[in-house]
Amino acid sequence: MKKCLTALALSALLGVTGTAQAHSHSDHGHKQSEEKAMDHSKMDHGKMNPGKMKMSDKPVPAVGVIKDIDHKGYVKVYHQPIEAWNMGAMQMKFKLAPSIDVHSLKVGQEIEFMTKTEGMGKYLITEIK
Repeated sequence: MKKCLTALALSALLGVTGTAQAHSHSDHGHKQSEEKAMDHSKMDHGKMNPGKMKMSDKPVPAVGVIKDIDHKGYVKVYHQPIEAWNMGAMQMKFKLAPSIDVHSLKVGQEIEFMTKTEGMGKYLITEIK
C-alpha cells in the first residue's frame, strides 16, 4: 500500500512539474502576437515575484502602440520588451504624467516613451518622445 501511495504521489508531482515545464518551455523564446498577448491591466501585480523583474522608480525607455485611451489620464499600450525591467512584450495600462496632453494621443499611434513604476502594478509614462 505504501508503495502504491508513493508511486501515485510521485506521478502526480511529476505530472504537475511536467505541465509547468511544458508551459514555460512553450512560451520561452517565442514572441507573442498582439492578438494573443495577455492584457495585464486587470491583473493583481501585487502577487508577482518582484525578484524576477528589475523595477526602479527611475524612468526607463520603452516603445509601444496605444491600444486604448480613457481621457482620464490613462492609456493602454502594447509595449515591446522593456529591457531595463527584464519585462517581456505585453499590453499594460499606464497613467500619464500631468505634463502629457491625453487629447494629443490617438489609438494606433506608435510611441517612444519613458516610464517608471509608482509601486507594484502601477506604471507612469513620464515623457513621450
